[in-house]
Amino acid sequence: MQNIKFYIPLKRFLFLLSIILLSYCGKVQAQATVVDVITPSDGFEIDGDLEANTIVVGGGDWVQNLAIPGGFVLNDNGTPVNTNTTLFVEDLFDTGADNVFTGGSKFFHDPNTWTWTNSSAGGKGDIHNAMYHLAKHNITGDEWIIIASDRRTTTGTSYIDFEFFQETLTTSGFGFTTVGLHGGRTINDILFTVEYGSGGSVASVFFYLWEESPPASGNYNYVLKTSGTFNAFGITNSSSIPVIFGAFNNTTYSPLQFVEAAVNFTDIFGIVDPCLGVSIKTILIKTKSSTSANAALNDFVEPIQVTINIGTVAIATNSGPVCCDATSMSLDETGGFAVSWNWSSNGSAVITNTTDQNPTVTGFVDGEIFTVMITDANGCSVSDTTTITVEDTIDPTASNPSGISVQCVAPAPDILVVTDEADNCTADPTVAFVIDVSDGNTCPAIITRTYSVTDNCGNSILVTQTITIDDTIDPTASNPSGISAQCVAPAPDILVVTNEADNCTVNPTVAFFGDVSDGNTCPEIITRTYSVTDDCGNSILVTQTITIEDTIDPTASNPSGISAQCVAPAPDILVVTNEADNCTVNPTVAFFGDVSDGNTCPEIITRTYSVTDDCGNSILVTQTITVNDTIPPVFDPPP
Repeated sequence: MQNIKFYIPLKRFLFLLSIILLSYCGKVQAQATVVDVITPSDGFEIDGDLEANTIVVGGGDWVQNLAIPGGFVLNDNGTPVNTNTTLFVEDLFDTGADNVFTGGSKFFHDPNTWTWTNSSAGGKGDIHNAMYHLAKHNITGDEWIIIASDRRTTTGTSYIDFEFFQETLTTSGFGFTTVGLHGGRTINDILFTVEYGSGGSVASVFFYLWEESPPASGNYNYVLKTSGTFNAFGITNSSSIPVIFGAFNNTTYSPLQFVEAAVNFTDIFGIVDPCLGVSIKTILIKTKSSTSANAALNDFVEPIQVTINIGTVAIATNSGPVCCDATSMSLDETGGFAVSWNWSSNGSAVITNTTDQNPTVTGFVDGEIFTVMITDANGCSVSDTTTITVEDTIDPTASNPSGISVQCVAPAPDILVVTDEADNCTADPTVAFVIDVSDGNTCPAIITRTYSVTDNCGNSILVTQTITIDDTIDPTASNPSGISAQCVAPAPDILVVTNEADNCTVNPTVAFFGDVSDGNTCPEIITRTYSVTDDCGNSILVTQTITIEDTIDPTASNPSGISAQCVAPAPDILVVTNEADNCTVNPTVAFFGDVSDGNTCPEIITRTYSVTDDCGNSILVTQTITVNDTIPPVFDPPP
């Protein structure tokens, strides 16, 4: 879509092709000239050529001339230098994919009844390039339009329409849609038809207005305007000319393949009605079989959406929709050519200066209507209205706060984490905590924290922050103090770990982990390990050293003393009958030695036994043996 803005007094306007002065019928003979408009610089050559300073030296044209510089309105690739005043469009050609009207579509029919299809257009009615340029005359200030187009073949007579709709016209399916109230158009819609007569050697231009015809009949048609004389120039190319942006797969136009024209709008519409004004929304470029009312339509360029105001047109606008807390707004009138303004309201709003083009308004309400009456230099007056809309339907904006990871628990909500809240109306939209939602898991738990951002009109959005709650820190505990134990290690006791703690878990779990011996005895060193674990499975190990030994002597009673005749009996460890030990189940009893008192009759022998446990702890016990001879000798009497 091309959006073109240009203001033309509608005693002035549009399209034409061919040259010289256009008289009653609208026909002109080919003649080259330069229209002295402000843009492009040096005026605009109407000479059947595209390049500046070509054929007619000293004038601007559609594209630049690298050899002889001059003003131009299109770049070498066809794009406009200024899209507000110039349009260039390309249409498919010589292809079954082109858009063409289907049989039965006539140029004067209601556009809503037109139909089209994808097919190849007839050669002399097949368009590739079409363009127009709007400019003011350098001296008089009159409004001019310069137009140009082409055709694929040059035999026969070709007819090109440039039609200007005041309502939007679009293609819809394989038809057209418009809301024009007068037979699918609007009264004073404009049509220029360019005729390449006699195989293209003569160019004629016809100017029509859409009117109720006859008046008060309820019937509408295009009416040819033939009164008066006004400036119009048009010409075709009489020889091959270069096309820098290309045409029909070539870089040149054959003779009579290109046509251009210039029309003085001011003259044209001064004849019709000096106070006439229209606002154009769509331009449709199409070809047809003749200028007859029953002429069949052929090729067309996709409807071009524009904004062109022609003549004395009032266009009232306002700076709305305004926000619900706004206290002032501005009005504006953009139709052009007004020399005075008068604003009024249907409500109680205060207009700062009712005669300004763009006054400021206070105290307005939603739906209040403002009317502007403008008057141009010719004394033509016209009005338009604009309605204030007081609303704010646009939500504020804000980014989701960056996610964070925390230990143990989520921090308290903090609206300051939303840092870029903004709104089209409210300077400081309100940020508020809404809710926390957990995913129900632990280690980690994902919390989605939601904040609302609300403007003064109640428009609101939600932003979310992801909070990952975890515990990645190990618990703490000291190694239990080492202990010594007799014989065997005591059973594991988690209570020996007395200062277990964690950053998250109130009571971390202490558990016996294992014992590891050094493999020795007397003493044996056992390293006992306990685990300390928090609720997220973080764990540490603490160790306690247990020294297992036996430092207590065994016990045993001294064997009872005995008396023996003559000699002491042999040592007998069994005489030690109650040997015992705190660790060793069966301490070892061994003969240690006998000690005599050296006497006889009796001789007292102190017999010693040792009692030894497995760790080498030992005691001695003694038994007193009295060796005597208390039996008298005997003998046999002599025989």
